[in-house]
Amino acid sequence: MTPRRPARAALVFLCCALFCACLACLSLGCARRAPQGTPPVVNGLPRADPGYLQWLERQSMLGEAPELAAQVSGTERLWHNSGEAVRVPVLLRAAPNWLSLDAHSLAASGPLFRALVSARLPAKLPALGFEGLFLAPVGERADIWTAESATDAGSGPGASRARGVASFTPDAAWGGAEDFDRLAQGAEEAGVQLGGELPPAATGLGPDFILQARQAPRFGGIYAMISVPREAWVDLPEAKSEWDCRALDATAVARLAERGLLPPELLRDRLDWAAPSGWAATGEVRGVDGQARRWVYRHGPDPLLPVLHWQDPTGRARRIVSAASIRQVGLDGQTLTGLRFEALLGLDVPPEGRGASPAPERAALAPGLGALDEAAREIHRYGGWALQADALPAALAPLILAGPVDFNRDAATPRATAEALLTGDAAPLASALRASLDAGIAQSRCARGPVGEGGVGPDAKGETPAALALRALGLDARLPASPGEKRALREACLFLLGWRIGLPGLAFFSPQELAGAIAPAGAEGLTPLWDVAQGRPGSAPPLSLAFGPLAGQEADASSFLRAVSGLLLARKASGLALGELVAVSGGRDGWLAALSALPGGGLWLTVGNASPTRRSLTVPLPRAAASARDAAGAADMGGLAPPRLTAGGRSVEVELDGRQCRHVLLEKP
Repeated sequence: MTPRRPARAALVFLCCALFCACLACLSLGCARRAPQGTPPVVNGLPRADPGYLQWLERQSMLGEAPELAAQVSGTERLWHNSGEAVRVPVLLRAAPNWLSLDAHSLAASGPLFRALVSARLPAKLPALGFEGLFLAPVGERADIWTAESATDAGSGPGASRARGVASFTPDAAWGGAEDFDRLAQGAEEAGVQLGGELPPAATGLGPDFILQARQAPRFGGIYAMISVPREAWVDLPEAKSEWDCRALDATAVARLAERGLLPPELLRDRLDWAAPSGWAATGEVRGVDGQARRWVYRHGPDPLLPVLHWQDPTGRARRIVSAASIRQVGLDGQTLTGLRFEALLGLDVPPEGRGASPAPERAALAPGLGALDEAAREIHRYGGWALQADALPAALAPLILAGPVDFNRDAATPRATAEALLTGDAAPLASALRASLDAGIAQSRCARGPVGEGGVGPDAKGETPAALALRALGLDARLPASPGEKRALREACLFLLGWRIGLPGLAFFSPQELAGAIAPAGAEGLTPLWDVAQGRPGSAPPLSLAFGPLAGQEADASSFLRAVSGLLLARKASGLALGELVAVSGGRDGWLAALSALPGGGLWLTVGNASPTRRSLTVPLPRAAASARDAAGAADMGGLAPPRLTAGGRSVEVELDGRQCRHVLLEKP
């Protein structure tokens, strides 16, 4: 038997070599790329290649779900935390201030995870007043899967969201799992919390959608899709290819409703504030059985953003969200998780005999609110916190916060702040704050700022704060600015940021805001992550920066970054994020003041002057204060007098320049 061992060893070696070669070929041939045209055929039969479909399954979100679920199913992890627990104070103490990053809007020397580690950014954040790093959207972009489409997914800061998310795997712009692990380790060592978003309800046209459209086993019911009989194809728009997806006009929807294929109305159709959505049709898709079908499906703001079917009895859409929660919170250990389920609000048929109701009842928002509640409970079980991240009407906040969701995005205050700066009228901002106060909304459960949107929130139709401030001041970014104009621009930007700094709750900021990136509405461009690194080949051009790269500002004590950092450090030290908004003064003549009670017994006063002229204001206090000082400490106030207590400490006098915001700390006697 001994002489046969070398031959056997040689045979084993040869088999291993062939196996490795096959793996190498597969890795080269199976790189993620957009499917082109008709799928491959087998033995001349007009049907999708089974091997191709199996490969798609491995790329799909639902395909990853069983393995992720197996890591927690039947284990003790499900019993560590209550699904109903709302532990808002714990996170607010640890991380009230967050830096929000989107890899598709930042210029870096490599994948963003790797660039963050190279710049040692997590270690620098606490000294700058940031305790959290919010990374979104991270999942692989869906537009790589569509060779051609009927619509442009959009451009400008935040356009990556319109291109959709199609995978749990990080997009190439972010980097790989090892890069993320190194970032997570650095963040943990620095005491910085990580956060991100689950795939949105309007995901993107990727492997899961393609597999459902091909009627692959186990993939039905993920999206709200309906197969259209061939005789009804006359009601569908013409399509050049399988994934040439076209929105249906009102006439086509009405005809399909007459055929009984679509409902004549959805609850969502009665919501005048809902994001644009509707029905769209695919081209002629060849299924695994060789049959050609055309599908009608529900889409979000773009026809290339199909909506998950939360109500489907298979529960496959829910399994995708559950698997994403397991991966992000349970395995990656991210603290804060954003949920974007706006596309599910009102995605149901109205009950018979019930007319339209102007009130935002829970029943009128099914299944969206239920989906938010379910996802939040699962996030809690793995030890995380849930953030409703869509810019929804303020009237919905009490309904959302009545459930297990920890934080709700406040989009009304930033919009009203932008309007105040542009018009000089603070009345809309005062109305927004008073309405929130009257509704009994806990401001500590609000989140404000650009939450994973390319650095630009809903302040003014996609403008960066610097671009908006230039417009308010009537300045041209192309012309040299005088020292006075530079200071006015700086103060106007601090005014815009001041109404998220000076209110309780979570505050988000972006490199675009801190660098003063000048991006008008609809413009597209990149901002340096930290230094002056160039963007990726073929990416958008760099944006002009009013305040310069963050690396240079970090070393300059008089920089805009340092001015914001001083306020954020004071915000953290005072516990303002856990505070309670107790009074709103003014609103007329362009000025406004908001007073918040601090956990330690003092008060934080945020006062703004939206008018163009300097003024001195006397703000009444609900109780006497012992002292008053600028929250930023030694910050340069441009010659303005320090705040002064009057009337025996029952009011405070504050002087402000035009379009300026100041923050005053009032200590208890």
